Amino acid sequence: MKGIFREDFSAKDFNRPEWKRIIKTLKNNIKRPAENILFIKWDRFSRNIEYAYQMLGILRSLNTKPFAIDQPIDFDVPESIVMLAVYLSIPEAENNRRGRNASDGMRRARKMGR
Repeated sequence: MKGIFREDFSAKDFNRPEWKRIIKTLKNNIKRPAENILFIKWDRFSRNIEYAYQMLGILRSLNTKPFAIDQPIDFDVPESIVMLAVYLSIPEAENNRRGRNASDGMRRARKMGR
């Protein structure tokens, strides 16, 4: 293990201080052997499916593989892309649902005069 990175930022995008540090570290050591990045679940990696796939491409170009400890995926198995799509889409759907519920709740409160 080369480092532990902890952050309390939302995974809505990759504009996060520790994530930027990880990418900078990987870019500065491009000639190194393959690396792995471990995180607990895919929703800690990203809550936006589009950004997640973009970052997976960046990591691939940096000879790095991401692994979710609680939601493992074997990227050597072609069907793994289906599970990855599920793991990446659920957090975005949850965020969208939470946002809609909050908006609906505020609208109801305004109608009730609160």
